[in-house]
Amino acid sequence: DRSDGGDDAMVMSRLCALHWVIVLYKYVVPDLLKADYAREFIFAIINQLVDDPPKIIVYKSLEVLAKITVPVEGEESSIGKRGATSASLSSKFVSPSWASSVGATSGGN
Repeated sequence: DRSDGGDDAMVMSRLCALHWVIVLYKYVVPDLLKADYAREFIFAIINQLVDDPPKIIVYKSLEVLAKITVPVEGEESSIGKRGATSASLSSKFVSPSWASSVGATSGGN
């Protein structure tokens, strides 16, 4: 019984984390950063599905992916400013826009 309680707690924890991805995306992340935010979570969510999670986790994961992979107005202008091409966007990983500025400012340290 104790392991069932631990499993239930783990499932609830994962459901809560997945829900927060949606909440932050919808209400906190500015439109210009939504694509970067989504990219940070897409592969992590897909990769956790490989471990054969409970069905409720699969459904919630698919719900999250559906909500964070919808383009929003203003998002394209952010991508255009970074100079990304459609080929680089289709690659497996595209660094978030803030990553290049972090590397540039801390390069001398």
